[in-house]
Order: sequence, then structure tokens, then C-alpha cells
Amino acid sequence: MDGYVDTAEVIDRFPGLAGHEESDLIAAIVSTAEDIDNLAGRTFNLSTASARLFTVCDTYLVKLGRNEIGGSAGVVVKTDDGSGAFATTIAASGYSLEPVNALAYGRPFTAIRRLGAMWPYATTSNSRQERLQITAPWGWPTIPEGVREASLVLINARLTNPGAVQSESYDDYRVVYGTIAVRTARRLLARLQRPLVA
Repeated sequence: MDGYVDTAEVIDRFPGLAGHEESDLIAAIVSTAEDIDNLAGRTFNLSTASARLFTVCDTYLVKLGRNEIGGSAGVVVKTDDGSGAFATTIAASGYSLEPVNALAYGRPFTAIRRLGAMWPYATTSNSRQERLQITAPWGWPTIPEGVREASLVLINARLTNPGAVQSESYDDYRVVYGTIAVRTARRLLARLQRPLVA
């Protein structure tokens, strides 16, 4: 996993950290990125295109949840005919990535709308028909400035006072707590957090 800032940005912002080993800086950058992803409930780095599976719950709209698409190039949508092979590819004119203007605002696509037809749905004889395989670049098109700033604040706190930033993992979530730096990071990330659903 990559971080949201590099070592040069950290040292430029906090010259006092120049005395730390580069391996310590990299470890702090990576662990801070993981903390931010868990705190926000999403990943901001843009990955290379890979395939993920989704279940159709609506006849026209598939919400992607934590799986956000960071670019329209390389998106391939396939449906399952019930065999598990995902042999049918939907033409790009057969779906729309939404919100439509997301990339113009540096935000990811969070849903796919079927155009001119319905998504396949499960039948009593074959429940696999409601599955989609979407290949796409996952993450955000650009790293938001609030994420970069929160990274710098937490990395500085982690390296200058290692006990100040602590975290505990609970299933898929990590709880980060500590000093003013953590509260500042939470404030910076507040608008980017995905709401928790009970």
C-alpha cells in the first residue's frame, strides 16, 4: 500500500524529521495511510484496474459501496448468465457511471446505472444471474487536499511523539485515538468519511 504523501513532502513540511531513518518515515507514511482509510471508510489511492463482484439489488442502479471507481478508462462490466463465467460484456453505451460529473470535481464514481435495459436479476432456478463483474481502476482520481494534510499532521505526531497516535483494530475497522493531531486529522477528514451503516 502506498501513502498519501512522500518522504520529501514530510521533510519539507517538518524539517525536524530529517534526522529520522528513511525506513521509519516510510513506515509512518504507510501506517498513517491505513489509519486514514479505516477512519474514512474508503481508500483514496487509485489502483490499477482489477475485477470485483457485485450483487444487483436494483433493476437499474448498482451502488458500489466502499468500491469507488476513480476513472472511466478501462471500465468493463460483465454479467453472469448463471454459469459463473461472466461471459456477457455490457457495451459502454449500455451503462452510465454516476455521478456523471464526479471526475470533474476530483471525486470517484459511486454507482453504475443501466441504460436501455435492466440489470439481470435472480430467478428461482438460478440465483447467480444477479451478479456483475466490474473491472475498473478503484479509488479516487486525485488525493483530496484534506487527506494529504491529515497525513502530514499524523505522521509528524507519530514520529515526534510515538505514544500520541495509537490505534486498535476491530474486525474491518481501526480506531485511531490520541492527541490534538488526531482530532485535527478527524476534522480534516470529516467531509470525506463514509457514514457507518448499522
